[in-house]
Amino acid sequence: MSTMLYTALEHAVEGQLIDSNPMQYVKRPKQFRKEMRVLTLDEEATLIQAVREWENMNAIGILIMLFCGLRIGELLALKWDDIDFRQNHMRIVRTVSRITDEQGVSYTVEKHVKTRDSYRTIPIIDKLSDDLQRHYLLQSIKFGEMKYVFVGKTGKRNEPRNYQTTFQRIAKKAGISGATPHTMRHTFATRCLESGMDIKTLADLLGHADPQITLYYYGHSLPEHKIESVAKLSQFYF
Repeated sequence: MSTMLYTALEHAVEGQLIDSNPMQYVKRPKQFRKEMRVLTLDEEATLIQAVREWENMNAIGILIMLFCGLRIGELLALKWDDIDFRQNHMRIVRTVSRITDEQGVSYTVEKHVKTRDSYRTIPIIDKLSDDLQRHYLLQSIKFGEMKYVFVGKTGKRNEPRNYQTTFQRIAKKAGISGATPHTMRHTFATRCLESGMDIKTLADLLGHADPQITLYYYGHSLPEHKIESVAKLSQFYF
């Protein structure tokens, strides 16, 4: 929060709205970032294989989170109208979440994403696009023309709690522990950074308003990437 406030005030200084940034005199408390669970390359490959072998066609949603960085709520709110197979991209405009009312009754609600930056268009790699079109065909054969990309056994939109269960079953089959659907988003961000993607582009894909948020949460590396990166220093050792 303090980083966002500092950045906002810096913009105010640049725009000559204020003379100086008062945050520069504030001593910020030391923050300890909780280490995020990210799949190793071997785990990722194993999970992809488990998804392909799973009998439920909705399993492809795991690959969408893994290769597009969606949150589970954004995934389940996807409609076929949001996907353009000609341009190979998807629009993120809404999300699904489960809430609990004052009586303790929980239910799902669908609403537009929270911020302007959360509205975004994400490219779809060709192989994932092929799998999605296959999913559309299988869904159409089973249910007919549907509005949502992911539906349950009755043809209604799938909901987070049910999909969490599906994910855990597939992860267990793949021998992966300690992972959640949000781990797919963390892994997507990490792979993008390891592939050389700049922070601004990644922030846009994730729907972050400030690239500093992206850098704070995802500016980490896996052990094998650290080893590979440090090994490159050998060219300077003689």
